[in-house]
Amino acid sequence: MSVTYEWIAEETDDYGDVLNVIHADSWSELQPMIDGQPVLVALVRNAGERNEQRSWAYMDDHGHLPAWFTDAMGDATARVPGRFRPNRRPAEPG
Repeated sequence: MSVTYEWIAEETDDYGDVLNVIHADSWSELQPMIDGQPVLVALVRNAGERNEQRSWAYMDDHGHLPAWFTDAMGDATARVPGRFRPNRRPAEPG
């Protein structure tokens, strides 16, 4: 099974509904696109031959990713690789 990762930033309204999603292949590519904007940032795990198994790891307010990705139902699916979980926002993601 193939696994790929991408970074996203979600712009939301006052109700938490997603208005726009910004996609990037790396944190260094995403960061300048969102600098200073109030967005939700996540690392997305795409698994399967056609990326049919998607799960998300949302950054907390301190710029840390959780230990596990969760799917749309909120179930843990896979561990977030260590290269994406430094003690601060990633400077050089994989």
